[in-house]
Amino acid sequence: KDIAVAVSHALHPLLNRIDPYRGAVWAVTSALSKLTAIGGDRRKTALIDNFCWPKLNTPSHVANISRSVDGACDAIKVTQTPFVSGKDSISMTYEDKKTGKRIDVPPVLNITAFGPVESVKQTVSCDLKSPGQSVLCLVGSIDSDNLGASAYFDTKGIVNSHAPNVDLNQLPTVLDSVHAAIKSGKIKSCKAIGEGGLAVTLSNMCFGGDCGAEINLGGITGDRPDFAFFSETAGCFVVEVEGEAEAQQLFGNIPHQIIGKTTSEKSIIVKNGSQELFTANTQELKEAWQRPMEEVAALWQ
Repeated sequence: KDIAVAVSHALHPLLNRIDPYRGAVWAVTSALSKLTAIGGDRRKTALIDNFCWPKLNTPSHVANISRSVDGACDAIKVTQTPFVSGKDSISMTYEDKKTGKRIDVPPVLNITAFGPVESVKQTVSCDLKSPGQSVLCLVGSIDSDNLGASAYFDTKGIVNSHAPNVDLNQLPTVLDSVHAAIKSGKIKSCKAIGEGGLAVTLSNMCFGGDCGAEINLGGITGDRPDFAFFSETAGCFVVEVEGEAEAQQLFGNIPHQIIGKTTSEKSIIVKNGSQELFTANTQELKEAWQRPMEEVAALWQ
């Protein structure tokens, strides 16, 4: 038999710090989205939680974990995905022996999602499959107004509490539509948007396919195309399909937007309407993406 099990994980320490409620909603949504992107079905999925939190001996730590639990509960009520197990490490507070200073770890909630897949033949990977022959479609509604706790803002040193909104009411339909599309065999590749937003999602898809993409943000952005490009709104996907007709057939009942096409050139060209914003070489991007892990690996040699 070719039955398989899909497993995914999601956590967002930066978001947990500024808004534990939205951090929990994001983690549940992201874990389910990652599972869906490879062929999993949220209706057959179970979850596991893992809280890594400072000691609950201050009012703020108690309030934050309470809000985190509220967020996780609200997300699973909408998606109907139960928690079947979990673990808490609510003692992550230390004392510097020299100075006596209290050290609290950042609050982190990791969500694991797992569920059966009827057939490995009904799964899909994230690498682009048809350079120069297919279109890229954004599925779901990106919140391009709020980038609080994003990697983009973090690199700029911007601390902002306005985190992207996840439309929980829309989420189950989006997840089910993507699952059905993958099961139909009409999706060539798929990846859920996570940390780094569209920028990282598209880059990863190009790395795997050893190709490029031409993207136009005109249909999803306002005054700030960089916000649309780096928004980390969970519950959104980039999918590769044969053409616009297939995208409309698969996603006509949910928010979706054709954002570009695959190319055989090893570069990502980003436009905003008729204005070309920049071109990035995918090999240079890949080297930058791999460098941190290579540096860590070198420490163990």
